[in-house]
Amino acid sequence: MESVVPPICLYTIVFTLKEKKPSENQYIHMLLLWISQLVHSNALTDKDSLQFYMDRVTYDYIVTKTPFGTIVSKLPCKPQVCLLESPSTLLEGCSWKYVVDVKTYTQDILIYCDLDIYICRPLGLFCKDMVPNTLYVQPEGYISDPNYGAHFKQEELQCIGTESPGCSAGKFILSGKQVAESFFNAMRWILDSNKNTSYYCLEQPLFNYIIYRQFLAIESPASHIDLNTLSSSISINFHGYKKGDTVFLDCMGEPGNGSLHLEKFIQGMCLFHIGIY
Repeated sequence: MESVVPPICLYTIVFTLKEKKPSENQYIHMLLLWISQLVHSNALTDKDSLQFYMDRVTYDYIVTKTPFGTIVSKLPCKPQVCLLESPSTLLEGCSWKYVVDVKTYTQDILIYCDLDIYICRPLGLFCKDMVPNTLYVQPEGYISDPNYGAHFKQEELQCIGTESPGCSAGKFILSGKQVAESFFNAMRWILDSNKNTSYYCLEQPLFNYIIYRQFLAIESPASHIDLNTLSSSISINFHGYKKGDTVFLDCMGEPGNGSLHLEKFIQGMCLFHIGIY
């Protein structure tokens, strides 16, 4: 029997730090390119939903100074904007990934995606075989690297195994509301307890701490974790890109460096437009 394509709720975040000008925020340009690519790749259907978490200053700017309204009108589903208070720090802004209330969406699958990641194919087809009550994450390094494991004590890392995977917080998929609620509650707890951390990768070490504590350590046996599905569908900075197969093109780099990510994004859009990607 052929798998049924599940409805998707896709969401992302964009913010302008307090005391900063949205006109100088390079991530706003990336937002427009990111949505344009969703349209171009037929990533969503009329059964899906798209959520944006942003601050009022950013929202007011994009609806009055950019073609945001025109671009989102080409989507098959009407987007929802969730307004939050402008963050004071990058960590505070990135913590918006985990404020989602599961009652705000009705779809089976919830996908978070950073703005520096192009979505290249329809998401429903990619998610059609996903297992309920499962967290899908992407390993991209070792937990011994501080970019992933900085929140662990050394003896904890030794117990885990220094060559165990470290996972990206830039994209993840939650199949089922039970696992989503459990994961978000855990992330909000650890973020509330560590508001003054200064990790280079922002909340990513906290993300990995929760993954190992709640999923890989099997403290929550009713939930499952998948470390393979995303890995086979991602290209990092164009490496290993396979036209027709790659789902996520991750233009990763220095956290918070909007100019760097925007430059990569523009290069990628040019290559998409001439049919190379």
